[in-house]
Amino acid sequence: MDRWGLQNDLYAQVKSGRSKVEEYLAFLKHYAGEDAYLPLVGISQNLYQLFLIMKEDKRENISAIGKAFLEPLLSTIGYDPDPAETHAISILRDQLLLSAVLYGVDEAIQFSKAKLSALMNGQFAHPDIMKSLMQIGALTGGRQVFDWLTNRLHISESEHERLNILTALGSFKEKELIEKAQRFMLDKVPSRNKFIPICALGANPFATSLMWQWYSANLTELEQLHPIHYERVIAAIVPYSGLGREQEVAAFFDDYLSRNKSIKEVVNLSLEKLTIHAKMRSQK
Repeated sequence: MDRWGLQNDLYAQVKSGRSKVEEYLAFLKHYAGEDAYLPLVGISQNLYQLFLIMKEDKRENISAIGKAFLEPLLSTIGYDPDPAETHAISILRDQLLLSAVLYGVDEAIQFSKAKLSALMNGQFAHPDIMKSLMQIGALTGGRQVFDWLTNRLHISESEHERLNILTALGSFKEKELIEKAQRFMLDKVPSRNKFIPICALGANPFATSLMWQWYSANLTELEQLHPIHYERVIAAIVPYSGLGREQEVAAFFDDYLSRNKSIKEVVNLSLEKLTIHAKMRSQK
């Protein structure tokens, strides 16, 4: 039986309006003890998207389901990478750690804090979980983590590590640090890489409410990005940061496209996603 396809098809029904969010969440009880890579990744991605879309009063239930789903899974596969494990398990762990911390899995929080503290003090951290540790550090940390990330970005000789750091800079929770990161990425990040932390902020549930106004206020500078990178920025910001202001966003792009027809496809796709997400959010 195609376990990945079953849950993913039901989630597609939710997005089309034929099923309810609650029906999908209830259906996930059938995946208790799931150990196959594809269903696990699909469920994790869908839960995270729902967390981004839904209002605060619905996020608590999503967090509870996500915690119940991820806590035993991570305990089973282990938090530390094992040299003997499969590549799929290694990828899976890195993808799930951030969500586990977001949903309040205590063991994941304590493990990540300890590993990040060691990393910040110059000790080794396994490269397979480096990206997650940096993102979790931003999510749970403060100004000290921001300063450490920006300093490491400056001194790192590894392009891969710099890309991980840029993603982490889009993962802060506190409004002050989100705004500080927004300024930093425009002022200090090379043009070729600016889209990376911007897109990370677009997928950060604590930053989405701030991103549309930031995009509008910095439009001239963002338009200077490489066209493909600028399209990625639009695709990252509009579908989630436009929630609650759908008419304003649509009116903005109605005028904008009359002067910038080259981005019509990505704008139309992003507005379509925004409409879908708005309908999901308004479900009774």
